[in-house]
Amino acid sequence: MDADAGLIREMHENYVCVLADPEARPELGLLAARLSAERNHAVQFPFIAWISYEGNPVAWLPLRPRDVEDFASVWENSHAMVSKIWSESPRYVIFNSRRDNANRTTHLAMGAEEPVGRPAAMEAALDAAGRIAALYDPASSSIDGSGGLVPLTAVNFAATVALDPATPPGLQSRLTRLVEGLGATILRSPVVDPLDRGMFVGRRAEGWALPVFTKDAGTQSAASGAYARSHALTGSREFLAGAESFATVNETLFGEGGEGIGDYLALLGHVPDGRGFLWTQERLKELLSPDEFDVATAVFGISGLGNIPAESDPRRFFFRRNSLGMARSLAEAATTLGRPEAEVQALFESARRRLLAQRRELLQRAEHLIFEGTRITAVNARHARALTALAQVTGDRAHVERARKVLDYLKTRHYSEDGGLMRIAAGTRHEGVAARGEDYALLLDALLALYRLDLDPAHLHWAEALAAETLAKLGDKDAILLETPPDDRFGIFPIIHDAMVFGPSTWGTIYNPLGQLQQLGPRPEFEALLAAIRSRLVPALEKDHPFIHTDFAAGVLAEARGCLLLLEGDPEEAVFREMHQAALAPEFDGIVLVHLVPGLPSAFQLPEPTSGPKARIRRHGEDLGEALTAASLQQLLRETLASE
Repeated sequence: MDADAGLIREMHENYVCVLADPEARPELGLLAARLSAERNHAVQFPFIAWISYEGNPVAWLPLRPRDVEDFASVWENSHAMVSKIWSESPRYVIFNSRRDNANRTTHLAMGAEEPVGRPAAMEAALDAAGRIAALYDPASSSIDGSGGLVPLTAVNFAATVALDPATPPGLQSRLTRLVEGLGATILRSPVVDPLDRGMFVGRRAEGWALPVFTKDAGTQSAASGAYARSHALTGSREFLAGAESFATVNETLFGEGGEGIGDYLALLGHVPDGRGFLWTQERLKELLSPDEFDVATAVFGISGLGNIPAESDPRRFFFRRNSLGMARSLAEAATTLGRPEAEVQALFESARRRLLAQRRELLQRAEHLIFEGTRITAVNARHARALTALAQVTGDRAHVERARKVLDYLKTRHYSEDGGLMRIAAGTRHEGVAARGEDYALLLDALLALYRLDLDPAHLHWAEALAAETLAKLGDKDAILLETPPDDRFGIFPIIHDAMVFGPSTWGTIYNPLGQLQQLGPRPEFEALLAAIRSRLVPALEKDHPFIHTDFAAGVLAEARGCLLLLEGDPEEAVFREMHQAALAPEFDGIVLVHLVPGLPSAFQLPEPTSGPKARIRRHGEDLGEALTAASLQQLLRETLASE
């Protein structure tokens, strides 16, 4: 587009043109999704919207890949249509767009006719888990309806529900099969890049052989968290290795320049024939030594005709090309080749480095690669949350320190001078962007997850202040949570983030941490928001594809436990440490944990600490018992959950 001076001139002569970044302002992506849904179109980017001077959408167009390649003619047709409507009846355009937008705003303000209680929400969440298990197809190793997305949230949710001792055994078994089958398929497929060990954002077509050649930090965090949870369920070393690898990729691939991690690594423009990602057998022979080629062939399943199946490439556009995935493990390849595993591993590493260097050279030479290194609060909070999941299943304190370092970075760098959270901190060459709903929700989730591990009350104080700021800046008169502060909104209409369109939703993500704070100290404003979310999302969970509400469903199941574990004593004492470690078992994730010490937030309504070490468990304000050892605590917790 930038090479067509005539097109650029025509755009600026007829319109006030604004280039908007949905990464910096995610409400624009949500706006595009909502407008696309009105026309029964899937949202795609780039996305063009014509907006009236009043801030009302007049027309919009999601651009498909072929539209981008032929943008000049697409623009000509669209511009002619909009110009014609405007020239014939500008008053009609203004009136209609104003009325349509008023209807959208009214629709957003409408909630369910009846409140939805916690028991009904829990029933809906368990039903959603059962529907996800039913949608899993072992033959294709996919979840029907998940499209091109890698269903990491579904895997995480399935593992979470299967780990819960209160889940019916039949459902546990079905969900475990999903996690084992789908988790292994994704991890061994070309969607996981064996060259830099990162995960691509999705797949292009049926099957898992053709990825979308883009990586982002959010996908690595989601993958790390999902595979950590899957390891907790299955004990799979392969899953644990994947979880640790994805967290490391976030820091090595997106952590350039020191503190925090950036956003995404993408391809700019078309990469001919998948160059740098898809390889012919002949080209691999040229690049690798004979021994390296033999190992690559055994591991990746290289073929002279290509290894991409017809269902992934029905038009055979990538005929004779091979995508790279771990079709065989290194141990299996060693057996196939009849060579020592250590030798195969060394040859694979040298082949991997050689191919990765070739890819980088190809993409840099063609100027196809773009790295967006902007530090975004939500992106970093998701990374910290993934590190806490790793710390929980490994017991490795190094992961705790990594998570703490990320959150310390956000605390020191992502607040404005007046003390408000920022999505993007102001820099020397750009203005800052105020925090959005997903920033608040993901940061709250990360803070409370880290508190479970290190019991630092500073995290609780920060979480309390953050929750209050969230409601003050994003709450509205209907007790719902908006995605964008009203004074920083891009016109149009109030935006809500109630479904997992591009990742975790604000409403779904914030439900669990807000519910935890409510258990520690009931507040009417928290209860009103939790009730408003339930009244709107439980009907959606029952009606929509459950895939897009698993963050909310997981929060509902955690909140339904209604259990509070009070730890007392000196963290340096062995008995205390053992009880704390026992309480961190994934099966007890739905239980809110707090260490009774002086100086907790004043809003918490907790008993004064007594002599320790010991643990007390309460449900809905009623004391159920206490334990003095790790073994007795585990027994008490299991009995409590089983008695629901």
